[in-house]
Amino acid sequence: MGELLRTVSSRELTEWRALYRLEPFGTVRDDWRTGQLCSVLANLQRDPKKRPQPWTPAEFMPEPIGGRRKAKQTISEMKAVLRLFSGGKP
Repeated sequence: MGELLRTVSSRELTEWRALYRLEPFGTVRDDWRTGQLCSVLANLQRDPKKRPQPWTPAEFMPEPIGGRRKAKQTISEMKAVLRLFSGGKP
């Protein structure tokens, strides 16, 4: 932190913060990419009769963008997600 304060001006730090708000990078971006991949895979296996709405990337993220935590997943919801990835096997 000390080196950052010695080598980066306040203006540059403000510009980096503005850029991050527009285009997040680091673990948030990695989580978002993983969520996108997981939603694609889950939707390939989704039965529209059992789940009419497609899965969204946010449903696979550890914490949705915006900082709000969603309710904990129930055991039956966890099993349903695992069944998607195992080709519908119990």
